[in-house]
Formats: sequence, structure tokens, C-alpha cells
Amino acid sequence: MKARDAMTETVQTLTSDTPVQVAAEILRSNGFSAAPVTDDDGNLVGIVTPSDLSKASTIGKSAGQTARRFHRHAVRVHACDVMTTPVESMTPGADVAQVVAMMLERHFDCVPIVDGRSIVGVITPADLFRAANPPTPTPL
Repeated sequence: MKARDAMTETVQTLTSDTPVQVAAEILRSNGFSAAPVTDDDGNLVGIVTPSDLSKASTIGKSAGQTARRFHRHAVRVHACDVMTTPVESMTPGADVAQVVAMMLERHFDCVPIVDGRSIVGVITPADLFRAANPPTPTPL
């Protein structure tokens, strides 16, 4: 089976300037383990995970203290400030066994699938479960 056969094609992406509060809400409300970050052309430039979002409070505190001292306003933290980059990804033609091996070896919960640099899907453990357990047809 190829990655294209198991991936979710509709991908919720973030942009570099997405505020981390919005990114956190997208992950939480959709039950996502990660969200890819794309540039204006749809090219994959990073990925944001809950672990990355936990860095935001540290960044926000130190930047906010500096901002209050000099500018009297808090600095907003964006996806580009916390995202993991470079992103490890696979192609649609990659064997699903390779994707699984990467996920296990690197402890990933989400692998972006790219065609060139453009994101075309993601594979999560739920996608792998669905691919391994297709629905059975109901008898007439």
C-alpha cells in the first residue's frame, strides 16, 4: 500500500503568522496531533505540535517582558516562532511501511505527504488504522 492510499487529503494547515492561540485551538477543537505550516504558495515550511505550543508560553513571557519595558504592549507569538523545521515528510508514492517505520522511529503522530514541496496530505495513526481495517460491505 502506498501513502496516497492511506493519507487524509484534506489538510488543515497554518501559516507562519498564525497566532499560537489560534493554532492551539485548531489542534484542540479538531483533535489533531499536529498541523503543517505552509507558505503563501502552499509549500510545507514547518509543523506545529502540542510540544511546540508549550514553548510559546516561555517565548511569550520573555518577549512580553521586553516588549512591555520598551513598547508597553505584549508581543504576539506566531507559528513561525515555535514550529519544528525542517519537516520530515514522505511522498505519495512512499510505501506505507516506510511511513510507519518513520513514525515509530521518530515518535511522530503525523507525517506530512508532499508532492515536491506542496502538501497533499497527512498520515496519522488513525489513517493507518482505517487503511488496515476497511469497512466491510453490508449484505443486501
